[in-house]
Amino acid sequence: HRDLHSFPTRRSSDLLTTIRRLAPSQLTGLLVGGDESILKGGVRTRDIFPFRRMNACGANVLLPHIRLKRTGLYGRALRRRVPVYAWTANGERAISMLIADPAVGGIITDFPELAITLREKAFRGSSTQGSSG
Repeated sequence: HRDLHSFPTRRSSDLLTTIRRLAPSQLTGLLVGGDESILKGGVRTRDIFPFRRMNACGANVLLPHIRLKRTGLYGRALRRRVPVYAWTANGERAISMLIADPAVGGIITDFPELAITLREKAFRGSSTQGSSG
């Protein structure tokens, strides 16, 4: 099972830098894609190519809005071995899609019970596929 983590959501790289200095093992995430433009279907280049910003502030987890998945960001993060915790996935279809994505290390949702149920179902299904009957 995956662990639960908390992340400061204030958009301040200074805050992340301070946390990394005070608690080097603490996971710190860079939140991207959380403005009005993404809700209208737009994206900003800095949100789909955030890796320099992550390095600059010391973030070790990427927290992209779920709508950034279609930009290839999740795959780029996977290739760089950057953990992705996607937000905010609330529907069964969205949560299941993220559970199946190898780039996604965590899901931020308003419905954790649903996410846990779907995760358990997915893992149960994957463990029975490899067994012979």
